[in-house]
Amino acid sequence: MKLLITKPISIVLVLVVSIFCLSSCKKYLTVDAPNNKLSTASVFGDSTSASSAIVGIYSTVAASNTSYLAYLPRTASLCSDELSNNATRTGDMVDFGNNTISSTNATLNSMWVGLYSSIYQANAVIDGVTNSSGITPSAKNTLIAESKFIRAFCLFYLTNLWGDVPLTVSTDYTVTGSLGRAPSAGVYAQIISDLTAAQTYLPVTYLTATRVRPNKWTAAALLARVYLYQQNWQMAEATSNNIINSGLYPLSALNATFLATSQETVWQIYPAFNVFYNSFDGNSYVTSSASVIPNYLLSPNFLSSIETGDQRNINWIGTQVVAGVTYKYPYKYKVRRGSTPPTEYNVIFRSAEQYLIRAEARAQQGTNLAGAASDINVVRTRAGLPNTTASTQLTLLNAVYQERRVELFAEWGTRWFDLKRTGQADAVLKIVKNSTWKSTSVLWPIPSPQLLNNPYLVQNPGY
Repeated sequence: MKLLITKPISIVLVLVVSIFCLSSCKKYLTVDAPNNKLSTASVFGDSTSASSAIVGIYSTVAASNTSYLAYLPRTASLCSDELSNNATRTGDMVDFGNNTISSTNATLNSMWVGLYSSIYQANAVIDGVTNSSGITPSAKNTLIAESKFIRAFCLFYLTNLWGDVPLTVSTDYTVTGSLGRAPSAGVYAQIISDLTAAQTYLPVTYLTATRVRPNKWTAAALLARVYLYQQNWQMAEATSNNIINSGLYPLSALNATFLATSQETVWQIYPAFNVFYNSFDGNSYVTSSASVIPNYLLSPNFLSSIETGDQRNINWIGTQVVAGVTYKYPYKYKVRRGSTPPTEYNVIFRSAEQYLIRAEARAQQGTNLAGAASDINVVRTRAGLPNTTASTQLTLLNAVYQERRVELFAEWGTRWFDLKRTGQADAVLKIVKNSTWKSTSVLWPIPSPQLLNNPYLVQNPGY
């Protein structure tokens, strides 16, 4: 794609940039990242240097507060009915909150470029490792599997945010620079293929104690979500069931769920080494002082959906009173910045979602409604709530949608995607967003710089 590669470029050059980001970020590795001049042979000369190239992908997205790792959870939440900007906010985020995103929105373009940059880097690693003569077949399988997981992760968000998107599995600029938009079904097929391979060849154990490198269950966690979104209920149930039954991811206490040491976490990304905060969400939502109005507020629509007695209201929602006005904001992450070493990482997948995936899949199939209720109750019990009273297929589906809403709020666009995949976006958001909502807002616009760079791209309807 021309946004990434406008002329021939060495794969080594791309990876050198990534690897040099690692000089102070050793949480992903058990060895130091290479710091010498690199050639193709040295980058992929052995499994250690190739692993450094993969780690560079994570480090790159964690090193900037303008990366998709920083932006995506906020922007997607703003597009839904759970988050809003405070009244003094201006700029790009206001457009996301009003669902009036322009194709010239710089934040929009930053996320598109970042996601495709990670895909290109993953493709470069796959090519380099495949052609290496210094890496054992077993190590090759593992390194390629991790790269395929990264590619699938980025493609998942691209297609859920933009719909049909260019599908690239190549580093050849003559190919990537002139790709049109692939149907979402084809993108999902690639995602499932990549995750199936990743699940097969990634190790069961983590490479580090902090769960910042994906393992077999990380790939399975995304695969279970993909099957759910694709309405493959049987596979969604089976995949989430395997994760839950592994026994590796018991639910943590509410006040420990987002700590770096949480056993519930399936995958997290280590905070950037060159910034002064723990997680991007903590830096975005937690204020610098008690007299400051939070930039992002939980909407009245969301707050009214929380049941009396729900302990998530106490543990995961912050309260700030400024000039006599009470403001509520996401408080899953408690530390804004300054904690050394970091006590909170950027959590991407956790096991509570897997219980709710299995619950929804069971309810949709209608063959194990008691099991669906049991899964919902696991999450409700942790929140201090009584068991669900739902017992029919319809009431259980409504119960699981509600539980997803209050359990997974402000996490990686879950509510935004749920509204869209269940066909509720129009009915809910035309009320919440009033005159700014259009049916075509369910997809974001293709950034205008990408349309200018690639004539094969066509804009989404409504923009």
